[in-house]
Amino acid sequence: MPANVYECMFLLDSARYNADANGVVSGIHAMFEKHKGEILISRPWDERRLMYSVAGQKKGTYYLIYVKIEGRAFEQIGNDFSLYDPILRHLIIKIHPKLVDAMLNVARDEHAAIALHAPGLSEEVEGVPVAVDKD
Repeated sequence: MPANVYECMFLLDSARYNADANGVVSGIHAMFEKHKGEILISRPWDERRLMYSVAGQKKGTYYLIYVKIEGRAFEQIGNDFSLYDPILRHLIIKIHPKLVDAMLNVARDEHAAIALHAPGLSEEVEGVPVAVDKD
């Protein structure tokens, strides 16, 4: 079965992440590597006050990882995520193959999210429709 690219957004316990960021991230990377995943991008996204408490936490750190891995590996990785205390929540999205390069470029650039709302942005990327917020 071929490997696909997935976007993984983690909501991490801010206290644990701030105390040992390298250790927390290394633990997450180890889970992917254990299941033969290739990490393409790994970076912190944002730290925010949560609208409601999650596992007793009122503040969380969002961490973004793009990984190339076989989809069936997520069954086992999901169990690993649930047992790893610093992860409060996670969301995994399969990236359409035509959008992989564009998504990776945006993820590499911290300021690219601002550019997505620029006037005249194309509503189509390599033949795949993209939702554009039109105010």
